[in-house]
Amino acid sequence: MVHSGCRDSLSRSHTVRALALLLLLSLLQASSLAPAQSEARKVSEPNVPFTPDAFIDSVIAGDKNTVELFLKAGMSPNVAFTREPFLEVGNRIIDNGDPALIIAMRFGRDDIVSLLLSHGVDVNEQSGNGCSPLMIAKGDLVKDLLDRGADTNSRGPTGYTPLMWAADGGDLEKLRLLLDSGAEINATNDRGYAAIQMAAIAGRREVFILLRERGADVSMFSQRSLNALLNDPDPGDEIVQLIQRLRRVTVGNSRSGPSPEDQSQVPEELLKIAGRSAESRAKVIDRLMDVVEDLSAREEWPIATCWMEAVMVLGQLKAVEAVDLLINNLDHSGQNGIALSINIDPPRRALAEIGEPAVPKLVEALTHPNHYIRTRAAWILCEIEKERARDPIQAALEKETDEGVRCELQRTLDWMKGMHW
Repeated sequence: MVHSGCRDSLSRSHTVRALALLLLLSLLQASSLAPAQSEARKVSEPNVPFTPDAFIDSVIAGDKNTVELFLKAGMSPNVAFTREPFLEVGNRIIDNGDPALIIAMRFGRDDIVSLLLSHGVDVNEQSGNGCSPLMIAKGDLVKDLLDRGADTNSRGPTGYTPLMWAADGGDLEKLRLLLDSGAEINATNDRGYAAIQMAAIAGRREVFILLRERGADVSMFSQRSLNALLNDPDPGDEIVQLIQRLRRVTVGNSRSGPSPEDQSQVPEELLKIAGRSAESRAKVIDRLMDVVEDLSAREEWPIATCWMEAVMVLGQLKAVEAVDLLINNLDHSGQNGIALSINIDPPRRALAEIGEPAVPKLVEALTHPNHYIRTRAAWILCEIEKERARDPIQAALEKETDEGVRCELQRTLDWMKGMHW
């Protein structure tokens, strides 16, 4: 049994030890915080508040010293711009949600990018519009991001991956790094396009060849389109030279479209050449079909003038040889940037001009895998054949499983009844 005096003595002893331990912990904590507090004071001395907004402003301004002081004082390198929906600085836009790393990259602040990376910034944090750092990175930074765990298959706006961005931009070095790091070569975006199709649309021949060599799926390309992608146009071919006048010309950062005179004269000249002989006609049709199969012509932004004119001249020539090709392009109008009119529909107009010879293929198209092409084929049949179109459309309606297509097929039948009355 412990005497009460002993208990009091032991209690006081425990209390003294506890207080001493607390004091020691406090001193240690103060010591560990001292450098950060010191750096925070350095940031605040020139009247710069220790706030996320002030940190982002320092990144925008390219003030590396202040950014470094913020980071040493404990500011997270993952801070994002959030005070406004967007901010315009010079010719650049900063969106709400853009992290410091993305901002530094867009402003070309390489020293700040390196600083953020050294402080463990999240290399997968996306911008306000969904872009990851790897998507917009170039040069040595690509490898730095990959070495720090950047996701090679991250998804950005409209489903783009870093590989698609690199293919579109023609960045061969980045493509190789991404592929070596496990990028999915056949991943597709929201429009169903893979990186190799992006290369074709952008006219990036070297990129296309590299992706094909690395195993990209090319089954969606016809032999005609592959030839157009891999071979230079014949400079001595007068038909090719005429068609080239309808293509957009890029000089530096500016692009100019064909003149109104060329848009008027080139189709007329092509029709004249086709009228010289059966051989000339076949040659004109063949060159025009090359254009229709050329993704860079079809997807030209904002208006695919060359592609549209090629389609319409095929219609004027009543080119039965091109019917299959025109049907497969019924889901394209050539209006890629801005819709000029719902009435500007070159493939529909061309098939309507070809008329009766196109009917058998249009009937087959009522079961086409593309639901939009099925409905367009029905309307063109109505335009060409009216009464004769009724039975195949009715048969297609009875087999159709897509409710949207069923409604459209029924509309065509109702429209024909009205015309009959």
